[in-house]
Amino acid sequence: MRDRFGVPASKLVPASFFCEAKHETTGENNFPSSRVSSFASREGFTTIGTFYHPPNVDSVRWLATEVWPRIREALPDATMRVYGAYPTEAVKQLHRPKEGFHVLGFAPSVEAAMEKSRVLLAPLRFGAGIKGKIVDAWMHGLPVVTTPIGAEGMRPGKDALWSGENAEDQEEDWGGRWRSLDAASFARDAVALHEDESEWERARARGFHLIDELFPAERNLNVVRAATEALFVEAEAEDAEDAEDAWTREEKTKNKTKTTTLESRRARDYVGGALWHHTLRSTEYFSRWIEMKETGTESGTAASDHECDAS
Repeated sequence: MRDRFGVPASKLVPASFFCEAKHETTGENNFPSSRVSSFASREGFTTIGTFYHPPNVDSVRWLATEVWPRIREALPDATMRVYGAYPTEAVKQLHRPKEGFHVLGFAPSVEAAMEKSRVLLAPLRFGAGIKGKIVDAWMHGLPVVTTPIGAEGMRPGKDALWSGENAEDQEEDWGGRWRSLDAASFARDAVALHEDESEWERARARGFHLIDELFPAERNLNVVRAATEALFVEAEAEDAEDAEDAWTREEKTKNKTKTTTLESRRARDYVGGALWHHTLRSTEYFSRWIEMKETGTESGTAASDHECDAS
């Protein structure tokens, strides 16, 4: 965002996932010993994701029409469970129980959707960002089969998956398989990971390690806490341009008050100030929309309502 879209670095802080471990830190052969279900107690495949998101619609369609027939050819009794809120009619038409393909709609909980399955499939052909379904799968002890698109941003210290390293070594360090580029290779990887217990155990262990390395709750929360607390200390010049900001100096002198870092940044953020005007409360209303979409309720009264009453 900083390099491509010019968003100031002062407005950005990594706010990654905050994951609590579901496994012990040590185990046999240095693998984590999980508190979730084992290989033998699981079977079949699952995927999860809202159907408001076009990449999820495309991935399930591709999975049903091109990938799943190949998996069933190798594993005639296999089952596929597809979870996700707001399935379209086209997605519902993919529900084919006789072929082991079950479109189940909204999942009461992520744990309920994943606890009995052996492998998560994420056949994503486009999209961006860290994939929450993969984080959830690793948290619940499921190795993952995905595409290079699905695995983006989920290797420590790597901006891109494809590099000069040996591709097999790259996959060995991951919580499953991610190199599938077509339906045949995706199905082959899914069957292999579902059937090979030793590979499944290694992939699950690596998934747990990646959760600990990339998304530990306390470490990532501390980053956000530190950035938030820094906004409320007395402002200092953050760079040469800030130090020469005559308008800011004049305001400080006129008001004879000390300003916080947050106030100082807002005073210089003209675009943000325009969007924060009471007729254009974009950030407030967007956050309220997200809250109502996710919970069906609204936690409080908008600040603008009080302003309107006062006026």
